[in-house]
Amino acid sequence: MDADDISEIDIEALLKAMQPPTLPRELHEKAPSLKAFVSGLDRIHSLSVLGGLQIFPDLQANTIRMDWAMRLVAANASGSKKLKRNEWQSFLNKQLGESGVNRLEDPIEDFFVAPVITSQGEFCIILSCWENASFHTEQLIEAFSQLPNSTTKDEVVTQVFALLTLSDAMIKRAGIARRISGSGEPFKDLELPSQRRIDQLSQFVWFSWSEIEQLVIDPLFLRPFILPIENASAIADQPIGNSLIDFKPLIISDDGILIAAPGAISTAIRGLLIHAATTNGMGRALQRHLNTQNAKAAKFAGLGDLVGAPDMPIGEQLVRQSVREISAGRYVHVLLAVDGFGRHAARSHSA
Repeated sequence: MDADDISEIDIEALLKAMQPPTLPRELHEKAPSLKAFVSGLDRIHSLSVLGGLQIFPDLQANTIRMDWAMRLVAANASGSKKLKRNEWQSFLNKQLGESGVNRLEDPIEDFFVAPVITSQGEFCIILSCWENASFHTEQLIEAFSQLPNSTTKDEVVTQVFALLTLSDAMIKRAGIARRISGSGEPFKDLELPSQRRIDQLSQFVWFSWSEIEQLVIDPLFLRPFILPIENASAIADQPIGNSLIDFKPLIISDDGILIAAPGAISTAIRGLLIHAATTNGMGRALQRHLNTQNAKAAKFAGLGDLVGAPDMPIGEQLVRQSVREISAGRYVHVLLAVDGFGRHAARSHSA
């Protein structure tokens, strides 16, 4: 290639073509065959398969690819086609590969499953692509429990534990140990398990009504987490972390409930707690209690005692800080900050 050829290359266009998508809808632009293909799929069957693959530890390195596939199907599938293993493998490797989604994958850096430790016991969740999801979930649950007693608070707490119970039951029936790391290779073509194993995994994310009634006091407590199918098409234009399916990971049917987004249990719980606090005028109080919880964690880590320190408002943030001398002339500045929840409805976990 000579200098004249190089000068004709549109670098901006090249970089734009290489840029990974930010919205599910953008996948259709990067891989034009996707829209027609996905629209022909049976939504419930496909989400069952993808839900099962999301709880398969051998594919942990490809969590992001599964997550994007789940969003595409939830938003656009409206047909009757039920894919088999080889078709799924082609879809996840070739078609999604053309869209650039696989470039968003990272090497494994966290556990596949971890417990949310609460006053009512431990409940395991799939961490998915959310950093420290179990820790942040248990911190927020404990902070919310410190709010003044009310009927609304009791109802929300019951709803949270209903979803945690469902998540824990899913993980137990799948035989996944707590605090395990999975496997797989990011960016590369993935190898799916056998068709028999895929079918088995897809059953682990389904709960019949009789099973629900044995696990949960009242199935109605799961209502805040039910995805309204009539609004599911909006997922195509919603960013990761601030999408309907991030807060409503369950799908209801005549036969029972499907956990369509196993990795969204933590975001759904945190979203409900923050929404309940802010809509009832308790957003600032929740911030304070969350800062106290974080201060307890910092103290346990040996970073000093800020549990009783005052909260200083800086804009929407609440800040606690201390400076201490750790040796002659050497100081450590410890700063704890909790963002405000005022913009949570607009940004949620996507920021």
